[in-house]
Amino acid sequence: AFDPDCRTIIGNRAAVEFSRVPEGANLSKSGPAPAPLAHYRVLHDGVELAPADMPIQRVAASGQALRDYAMEFVFDDGTVRTLVGNVTPIRDAAGQPSGAIAAFLDITERKRAEEALRQSQADLHRAQAVAHTGSWRVDVGGGELRWSDETYRIFGIPPGTPLTYDVFLGAVHPDDRGHVDRAWQAALRGAAYDLEHRIVVGGAVKWVHERAELEWDADGTLRGGFGTVQDITDQKAAEAERRSLALFPEQNPHPVLRIGPDRTLLYANAASQPLLTAWGGTVGSPLSAAAEAALAAPLRAGTTTEVEMACGDRVYSLVCTPILAEGYVNIYGRDITERTQAEAALAAQRQLLHTILEQAAEGITVRDAEGRVTFVNAVARRRALLPPEGTTLAMTPQVWGDYSDAAGRRLPLEEWPVTRALRGETVACELLRTASTGRFFVLNSCAPLRNARGEIIGAVAITTDLTERKQVEDRLREALAHKQEALATNVTLLREVHHRVKNNLQMLCDMMYLQMEAMPHPEEHQDLQDAYGRVYAIARLHEQLYQAMQSGRVALQEYLSRLLDGFKSLYPAVPVRVESTLSGVTLDRDRAIHTGLMVNELVTNALKHAFPGGRDG
Repeated sequence: AFDPDCRTIIGNRAAVEFSRVPEGANLSKSGPAPAPLAHYRVLHDGVELAPADMPIQRVAASGQALRDYAMEFVFDDGTVRTLVGNVTPIRDAAGQPSGAIAAFLDITERKRAEEALRQSQADLHRAQAVAHTGSWRVDVGGGELRWSDETYRIFGIPPGTPLTYDVFLGAVHPDDRGHVDRAWQAALRGAAYDLEHRIVVGGAVKWVHERAELEWDADGTLRGGFGTVQDITDQKAAEAERRSLALFPEQNPHPVLRIGPDRTLLYANAASQPLLTAWGGTVGSPLSAAAEAALAAPLRAGTTTEVEMACGDRVYSLVCTPILAEGYVNIYGRDITERTQAEAALAAQRQLLHTILEQAAEGITVRDAEGRVTFVNAVARRRALLPPEGTTLAMTPQVWGDYSDAAGRRLPLEEWPVTRALRGETVACELLRTASTGRFFVLNSCAPLRNARGEIIGAVAITTDLTERKQVEDRLREALAHKQEALATNVTLLREVHHRVKNNLQMLCDMMYLQMEAMPHPEEHQDLQDAYGRVYAIARLHEQLYQAMQSGRVALQEYLSRLLDGFKSLYPAVPVRVESTLSGVTLDRDRAIHTGLMVNELVTNALKHAFPGGRDG
């Protein structure tokens, strides 16, 4: 906008396309009637902005710049887009605001990614709680464990308690501790880590089922591992219950079956009917092909083995226990449909979260409560905006680089956005990051991550590279400075033109006045006197114009007052008093010329004809 009222605002192609108007259209909501840009509303902090409160209008009126100003555009079709940016005033040669320039960034997709990330984190916590399945990550080099909230709950340890492998072993039941340690050591050498064991929680014994996948570098060095821990205390209790109920299998609400040495189905209680239907078998008959396929592995194992089997829309856990002395196998079943669905939901949420973060258009990083980087998405890796996973806040600027604010002040570590987010603040600011990879202007948005109890467990940061936008802004400011300089030069030249024209006209008036003085007969003055009045009116106008070049308008009161004073000297013999009552009206140059000539004709005619015989008035 190049006028302080912002009645006309021009924008680049991106601004026109965003506003959904034809190219070259006026983008001002303060423009002339009919009401412009009525197809969308603009909101700031949830409050709709009037045209005078729009950021460009505010800056042009006040002269005060706006930084990191966020607003929402709500279009008639229901679309909502979010912008954030800066607005800087344009000043004239006298330093007064004469317009404003703005640069905004569309952050709609980033806002959606932030909301999806928060929702996915909440869903992940809920899914783990429903499935009674926690997750953990181990750093082999540092010997440190990081647990999810559900894992802390399962082990009965307050969330946030520092963890190591020794702390974990201390929670394992003493009778199982050696077995668990041997299994872990074997996993470090490449074996699978999948076992059940007991833990002691507040004096009570719990059963857990642990699985892990270890992570190796390209050179075969072990980096760490990710695993799950499931509270199977209820399942173990159910198994004990099944053993007890096996004494009365017919009353057992869960499937109970017995298979003889010759693979004949010897017994099946009433609760087993869904399995028999799915297998297509009956008691007293050899196992069907479907049953053989489902039970082949546990029947060959010779030890108690658990398998899962889908039966219609239900899923069953079948524990096959061989009775070696008698040569038959007992099968104890349990419906685990809800548990399986919860595990599937947990896996789906984890995959969804990972996909959202990887596909985001902005650089995204996630840190734990100690500021350690645990995730960096593809954009951040590609643009080298963030350090690698595992980097901590405590590391030196050689890794992280330096951050400076808009004033060029280097920020100490405690003022970094991620540090503030880990203290519970939500931060969005523009920074200059200087690192070994170069200098970047970035928009850094950081927010804390909280668990179900509201405790901070980390922070998420979304980083937008503003380097190219800043370069465009610098070029715009440079171009505007050149334009202002050229404008000031033009004003000076035009003022000089008006001044010289006024002087030349004044010289002509003086010559005409001297000519009238030299005429012996007053009646010969009339034509020359009329011409003198008209030239004098135009001379006074040019005098006003070069004195009021800043506005380019003529103050009517001052102009006509000087004009009337000249008439008094032109008609000294007429004893008439000239009075004028004028308000602070200003006119442009063309109207001022016509007004001056009109007043000249009216007043000179009045002085010549309205007061005959020297009558005063």
